[in-house]
Amino acid sequence: MTPTTNDALRAVRAELTIDRVRATARSGDLDEALRLLRDLDAAGEANAAALDLLARVHAQRADFTEADACWSRVQDGGDSGDADAEAGRHAIAEIVAGRRSALAPLRPGRLALAGLPLVAVLAAGTVMWLGPDSGGASTSDGARVARRLRQQTERAEALDRQLRTTHDLQAAAAARRTRILEEDERQLRTRGVRVRRYGGGLLMIFATGVFRPNGVELTRDGATLLDRVGTRLPRRATIRVVGHTVAFPGGRTHGGSTVALVRAQAAAARLATAGHRPLTAFTLATADQSDGPYPDDRRNRTVTLQITLLPSGAG
Repeated sequence: MTPTTNDALRAVRAELTIDRVRATARSGDLDEALRLLRDLDAAGEANAAALDLLARVHAQRADFTEADACWSRVQDGGDSGDADAEAGRHAIAEIVAGRRSALAPLRPGRLALAGLPLVAVLAAGTVMWLGPDSGGASTSDGARVARRLRQQTERAEALDRQLRTTHDLQAAAAARRTRILEEDERQLRTRGVRVRRYGGGLLMIFATGVFRPNGVELTRDGATLLDRVGTRLPRRATIRVVGHTVAFPGGRTHGGSTVALVRAQAAAARLATAGHRPLTAFTLATADQSDGPYPDDRRNRTVTLQITLLPSGAG
């Protein structure tokens, strides 16, 4: 699956937080390091590296149960750091059981607190060492971390700008579409029809049946109404003409009918002629006998129009 912009932004935030935690732990503020990692985890953005680092911070604070739980989550994720997590959990189990000797090092090395000075944790008479053997971070290492932090901050800001731009464009497009729908809705309103929003388009319902009973011939008023509507239909739209019919004794009670489809065809031809537009601007459909717009048979001898705007640049 292709990573989304949001996925990339979350990954950058995780990396930035990890860098901040290392800098904070280097200064000796494990409480702040723990807070940063917990916030990242609560936001659902803690990757395997962050969980491994969270386990190490917990271990340095002698929170062995929490450390073990974090390493367990790394293992559950099937990450390539399973070996480090296994070593950390094994060391914790030995310390808790009293089998680990004093000053015995715990150094699952892949994601140790890189560049941190040695930090000792006194727990039940056992000293556990996390981090590299050298004391303190060198000036060049500090410059490298600062440079990386700056680069990733710039990347995160660029992604954030991209997200804001995409959101603004989508909001502007939605606003334009709403304005067009409102204009078309006003234009389509005329005596004898009802117009309402339908999904992302408009639904036009005729107030009375426009066909004669049990037939496909338009009534005089129906023909006049279709002619008037045909001149008002928006150009940059597709129109789906749905024919309706009523169930009658001995006939089909569902599944649509040929009569309904012929009614849709007759109405589309009338609308196309009145509006001077090709028949290809219309699609035809038959509704189920139970899907009439009204509860009575007389008004259900009709068609309804589903109007969908064309995308910008189409047509």
